[in-house]
Amino acid sequence: MRAGASLIALALVGCAGASVDRWSKVEGLPPYAPPVLTVSSAPAASADSSSVKALPERAEAAYVAAVAAKEKTTKDLQAALAKPIEERKTAPKDATVASRVLVVGVEREAPRPGDRLLSTIVSIRPAEPFRFIGYQQAATDRTFIDIGQVSITDQQSASIEGGTASATAKLEASRSRTASRAIRGESDLTVDVSPELVRIYRTGVEGRDLTGDTLVKLSLRLPQDDARTYALADADLRDDKGVPTAADKLRMRLKFISLAPAHDLWVCARLAYEDRAIVDGARSYDEGRQSVALKRGETPWTPYLVASAEELETPLWVVLDRSGGALAFDDGMQVNTLTFDDYDDAVAFLDWVQHDRTDRLANGRLVESAAGTTLPVRDFGALGVRRLPQTHGTSAAPTCG
Repeated sequence: MRAGASLIALALVGCAGASVDRWSKVEGLPPYAPPVLTVSSAPAASADSSSVKALPERAEAAYVAAVAAKEKTTKDLQAALAKPIEERKTAPKDATVASRVLVVGVEREAPRPGDRLLSTIVSIRPAEPFRFIGYQQAATDRTFIDIGQVSITDQQSASIEGGTASATAKLEASRSRTASRAIRGESDLTVDVSPELVRIYRTGVEGRDLTGDTLVKLSLRLPQDDARTYALADADLRDDKGVPTAADKLRMRLKFISLAPAHDLWVCARLAYEDRAIVDGARSYDEGRQSVALKRGETPWTPYLVASAEELETPLWVVLDRSGGALAFDDGMQVNTLTFDDYDDAVAFLDWVQHDRTDRLANGRLVESAAGTTLPVRDFGALGVRRLPQTHGTSAAPTCG
């Protein structure tokens, strides 16, 4: 029994003294290279509100009960609930706000075994006249922050609920900070957002580098210079049975929106870092057996294009004739060119016009408008749907001081 215990003890001593190495010897390591920063963005995915599952609990129950009252069999009920909910548009989306995901990358051009970023601070400020608002989430490959689930300091109200309009208003002129603390060997992530500045703080832990992407979901308040007013057209083109509405019963409804031509959006960004650079011992996994040099530095302020004008453009369509005259609505007091924020709606209206071939509606008449003058619709068959250009085009990179 004693001999067995002695053998176990010797085995444990051997394990404790064993080296934890990648290789027995290493040569040809590249010279140290500091980290580099990249910044880009992508449109934030919007929740699908056309499904019954997207409704609040009570609304979902009421909707199911209403549909069930109309359907005779379980199969018909299941089919009806599987269909998207058709919602009448009550108002166009806020064209002054763009929901985006900032993609902030910290990388090494020449990675070496054992090198590890100890901490990074990325500062991002608008280079164009826009502001950061409505911060919602942040994530790395190992850490996730949902602002609806964490407390917020430096702000009176902490009710966010996924970036609703009320939350956006609260964050418009305030500062928001969220943080995730290191748990079970994970790195810290702290995001500090104000209208004029986003700061992302990361602190590493043993054995894990801070290279990689950090994603920050927020909204951008866009500039509204050179804004123009557009009349969005809406009408009940068919009755409940799908029969086209008669012209003398069709009433045109207009909603007026103000849109500015879209700009390229640039930011200026800088990376400050503290790096642990291997001097000797790169062959070992054990950081306690390595010799290192601590290096601190920062990159210069650099411009990055985070959203092109084409991405931010609010698409609008009009109905034009071959000479460029736009279909407009005259209610007896003023004439407004008819615009549509949905291509299918524009095509459906064109189909109705070409089917009925009359310019007389229940509350006004259709005319052609061009160069400030109005004319009767001359050829319904010559009308077609065209998209309106809504951008300022591309811009050169700004100077970041």
